[in-house]
Amino acid sequence: MRGYPARHTALWVVALSAVAASPVYHQVLPGYRYQFPRDHFNHPDFRTEWWYYTGNLRSPEGRRYGFELTFFRRGQRREKDDNPSVWRVDDLYLAHVALTDIDGKRFGYQKRLNRAGPGIAGVSLEEGRIWNGNWASRWDKATSVVTLSAVAEGIRFTHRSFMAKTASARSANGQARQHIMLPFRCWTLSGP
Repeated sequence: MRGYPARHTALWVVALSAVAASPVYHQVLPGYRYQFPRDHFNHPDFRTEWWYYTGNLRSPEGRRYGFELTFFRRGQRREKDDNPSVWRVDDLYLAHVALTDIDGKRFGYQKRLNRAGPGIAGVSLEEGRIWNGNWASRWDKATSVVTLSAVAEGIRFTHRSFMAKTASARSANGQARQHIMLPFRCWTLSGP
């Protein structure tokens, strides 16, 4: 398994640097009132958000694996204009997948960058899904089962787990906290 060559990493840096002149978004402040399941999904009034799934698993044969599947949404524009194109870039969607075969001593990862386009990437409470290409987190509202899936070079997995309809805030009373290394605040939620 192998990762992207350096030229792809440079693409990420260029893409993120190109958006330096940005519109105004809401700030994370204390006092936010969580509403689930809504808060498991998109918050377009905020510039950046991510959904981070990790786990350690065993196959039916007993083989051990570790995984990470992360989706990011980075807002690019908030103003409405006359451009009706589905290719208009309102948000960038980034994703990262990693799979460790612990017993086989192998590690692989892939990453991708997309715009919403005609269904290429997005976040939807109505559909119960977060996706970037063929990588997805799908939430079955009736059963609260979350299905994670990703297919990439050297990586293929599907995992199902139960997601609580609520989550716990990892900061005092759900308050915003200052990130220890970056000049911004964030809300961090955890679920089983």
